[in-house]
Amino acid sequence: VRAAVLEGVGATWAAATTTVDVTAEMAAQVVFTLFGLAVLGLRLGHDSIVAKQALAGVAMTAAAIVAFAVLQRRGVSNVGALIERFAPGVGSHFADTSALIGAIHARPGRLALAVLLHLLAWIASALGAWLALAVGGVAVGAADIIGLEALIMAVRSAAFLAPMGIGVQEASYALLGPLFGLGPELAVALSFIKRARELIVGGPVLALWQVREGRRLLAAGR
Repeated sequence: VRAAVLEGVGATWAAATTTVDVTAEMAAQVVFTLFGLAVLGLRLGHDSIVAKQALAGVAMTAAAIVAFAVLQRRGVSNVGALIERFAPGVGSHFADTSALIGAIHARPGRLALAVLLHLLAWIASALGAWLALAVGGVAVGAADIIGLEALIMAVRSAAFLAPMGIGVQEASYALLGPLFGLGPELAVALSFIKRARELIVGGPVLALWQVREGRRLLAAGR
């Protein structure tokens, strides 16, 4: 939201679109995770305890997403009224954001397209992991790697309190990798490859953002 505001996007638009975008990404991840469960079920059997527990977790996540979407459309106005009572002036901005979120939800076609684009991005990221293994001479099926990545990302999202899923991601690769035909050593190596990509892509972007913030502060101090 902050980066969008710095580039001239209104705060209301930035907050509303980011909120809906997070919802769309969560919905896409549920579909992505279901694919991972399907692959796991084929490997272990649909009656396995692991598959059943994972499916229960996905069901809980899907229910949370539905509740979050309903809250965006129906419950936010009540929250805005409460905020206005204790912080006059702030509630009106909250109400504007709520109205814009409702307007975005009123266009289901666009919302479905956002979910689809996020899903394609999840798949593309998993295919990148498969390609890295293929270049290294590791012959593992693309469907297996996509399934592994789907479950790894689900675990990482659930452990959102850990910054960047540090430790959680590596342990998940080591534990789940063998279930998809990838030894623990190769699975952890794949995790390090993913970390390298995050640093190479994310590091410069964060640096550019701070440069942008610094220029703004210098200009404001003149």
